[in-house]
Amino acid sequence: MSEQEPKPNIRDYQSFSSLSTFVGCGMQYYYRYVEGIKTPPSVAIIEGSAGHKGQEKNFVQKVETHIDLPVDVVLDVVSDTFEQRSADVETWETPKGSAKDEIIKLMRFVHTNHNPKIQPVECEAEHIIEIPNPESGVPVKMKSYIDLVDTTQTIRDSKFTKKAKSQGDADNDMQLTIYSYVKSLPKVAFDCFIKGDKPRVATIPSVRGIRQWNWLERAVPKYIKAIESGVFMPCDPAHWRCSERFCGYWLRCPHGGANTNKVTIDQAPANLLAPETEISDLL
Repeated sequence: MSEQEPKPNIRDYQSFSSLSTFVGCGMQYYYRYVEGIKTPPSVAIIEGSAGHKGQEKNFVQKVETHIDLPVDVVLDVVSDTFEQRSADVETWETPKGSAKDEIIKLMRFVHTNHNPKIQPVECEAEHIIEIPNPESGVPVKMKSYIDLVDTTQTIRDSKFTKKAKSQGDADNDMQLTIYSYVKSLPKVAFDCFIKGDKPRVATIPSVRGIRQWNWLERAVPKYIKAIESGVFMPCDPAHWRCSERFCGYWLRCPHGGANTNKVTIDQAPANLLAPETEISDLL
């Protein structure tokens, strides 16, 4: 944006997704949340959406019944959600049938081996809170949908992936920090549902407290001030996210594909399985 352009219209609330997008790349935030341009979902996102819907179907009712649904009921939800959302996919990195089989196989394992151990007290609940903003005096409204809170008062967030999160990921993740702040609960965890020939579940627990909550109260108003300034910084052009493969806005971005002087890299690092927000140095 040039200095002559008016400041952007900022929506009246933020979420983990919007803030993590801004932290990762200001231009991605601008296209998605200011211009309102949505990009087609990846296969991994479709699989994750289908898996989340299956978990939601089971755990929402389990809050009251304390009984898991039959596995076929859950898998029908997974299958239907996958089919509904697959119409939006433009590029299939793996064949549609293989991707669907993969998430069905994973969710059969999860529902049989993991879900019976979990008793939820809350599932997919919407939370709206206000974070004090000394920068402007106007609190920042945050909206969150928390996957699950169990009877041990642990906030659990499901991740559908090909590789388990590390302890460092769990300890420094901004999403878990926001959820912990929202609920004023210290115990958090990633439930990593790992795809592959041999599906497995890896739970990575962590703890939040005053230090992380104070960091959030300091950091969020600064993000909002930067957003409201109308200056949307691009990410490092050498970063993997600044590529056609990992950025749906790359071809239109003057710092990406629209920059004819940019040298492109065809492949991300070998150990990169999905784009993640790097915030390990923020806490």
